[in-house]
Amino acid sequence: MKIALVHTRLLRLGGLETRLFAYMEHFRALGHEVHVFVYKIGEGFEAPPGVHVHRVKVRWVPKKFRAHPFDYRLKKILPGYRFDLVLSLMRNSCADAVVVPWSALGHMRAIGQGRRSLSDRLAIDMDRRTFVSRAMVLACSEVTRDEVVELYHVPREKIEVLYPPIDVRRFRLELKRRKPAFRKKYGLSEGTTSFVFVSTSHTRKGLPLLVEVFRTLRNEPVELLIAGKGRFPSNAPPNIRDLGYVHATEELYAAADISVLPANYEPFGQVVPESILCGTPVIVSPMVGAKVVVTAETGMIVEDTQVDSWVTALRSAITEPFTFDPGYAARFQLSLPNHVERMLELMSERERRRRTE
Repeated sequence: MKIALVHTRLLRLGGLETRLFAYMEHFRALGHEVHVFVYKIGEGFEAPPGVHVHRVKVRWVPKKFRAHPFDYRLKKILPGYRFDLVLSLMRNSCADAVVVPWSALGHMRAIGQGRRSLSDRLAIDMDRRTFVSRAMVLACSEVTRDEVVELYHVPREKIEVLYPPIDVRRFRLELKRRKPAFRKKYGLSEGTTSFVFVSTSHTRKGLPLLVEVFRTLRNEPVELLIAGKGRFPSNAPPNIRDLGYVHATEELYAAADISVLPANYEPFGQVVPESILCGTPVIVSPMVGAKVVVTAETGMIVEDTQVDSWVTALRSAITEPFTFDPGYAARFQLSLPNHVERMLELMSERERRRRTE
């Protein structure tokens, strides 16, 4: 097939950028002709062999307003290539399938944002253009699917849930065998239960709650390690430490005893299956979309975000006999090959339905 992948930028930075590279390499490995359309290319970037990169010039527009002119340019450019599949990792109205990791209205509702700026209104409009287009909406979780149905009035049958792919070669149970070495590398305390919080959006993902939880637990042998980008809270008790940005998060998961994510809003949360795949149980809030891949054997879901509830859950988890199934990734179709296979199945099923209508 001749496939176009659409995103904002080619940089090895965030989760969607990581997924873009994974798609590029996987589709090429399957023998497809791959083209990538972006409006920003990282300095010194080299495309994987056989991948055609196209830079769409919209840099004259401020970053937060580029989605609309980018969409306009794509409508002019893409038809000339006669692609078999146009897969977009950002909102646009000219793709066959669009990955939707969150919705603008859902995010605003979750954080209690009432007033809408111009960029907010443009983001909502771009969402609506995408959802009424011919594209299949690939929601990252049931949470996001339900948001789109409720807030944008999109028919449920237009939306498919497809969990984000996880690199199962990187996140794997075998790493747990090296736990002592990793604990030493990251300075985890001896004789202490080490919880880890991996985040690039600390407030939304629940760090203020964890500060109060670990303040309550300050006289107990527990510690919290924060990994990621964000401001370290000035009121943090001594049993919370900031590791900064950690590139090899798989090592940190393997070093830790338990991962925590008490998010106020997290449409999926790849840190959840990543941790589980490394043999580390998770404790999450009900606002985490990835709660659907948390089993009784691999973690706990705390049904609210109250300090007392989380203190009780953390104490309980320390002695809980969690177990991990080597077939976990296959069970939830989390590997990249499973993910892509399911995506192509969904596209084929949709095309068959169109032909019979």
